[in-house]
Amino acid sequence: MVSLKENWRKYLSSDWMTVAVIQGVFLLTNRYIYGWDDQHLEIPLLKHLIDPGLYRGDYYVESLKQNFTSFLYPLLARFLKVEMIPAAYLGLFLLSRYVFFFWTYRLWKYLSGGSRAAAFFCTLSIFMIGRTEEFIYRTFSHQEFSFMFVFAGLDLIYSGRYLAYFRATAITELTAIAS
Repeated sequence: MVSLKENWRKYLSSDWMTVAVIQGVFLLTNRYIYGWDDQHLEIPLLKHLIDPGLYRGDYYVESLKQNFTSFLYPLLARFLKVEMIPAAYLGLFLLSRYVFFFWTYRLWKYLSGGSRAAAFFCTLSIFMIGRTEEFIYRTFSHQEFSFMFVFAGLDLIYSGRYLAYFRATAITELTAIAS
């Protein structure tokens, strides 16, 4: 029988916990900003999708509604109220960042021959050394949300799970066509 101490040791040394540390370092070195960058487009659009009375007749918001190609905002509009947007954006930011770091860490772990230390430092280097503002935003957006799927796909391809990758791609494509 496995003791509680061994279970905790196993959990604390898991990839999930390692990525939690990476996310913690990210949050200590980078701050989350609400209402910044592309959100000046997305938040009014989401508010209008939730409550069509808001921004009624506003040319900018109405044209975004007709021409914006992301399916994320119509989906969010089904579940959120206008007051919930700031908290939802923060929660989705934390979730999408964590899952992005998880798949990035797994990809680096595979590429480094299973070295957890190399994967850890390579994942940290994305935001500690690179400071790529256009790649890793400090806000939540549909782009940030998509990164977790992109890097999950890369991990599936590199680890040789082509069937799982193509199955996920087919489901994504069928969902987009059905929308």
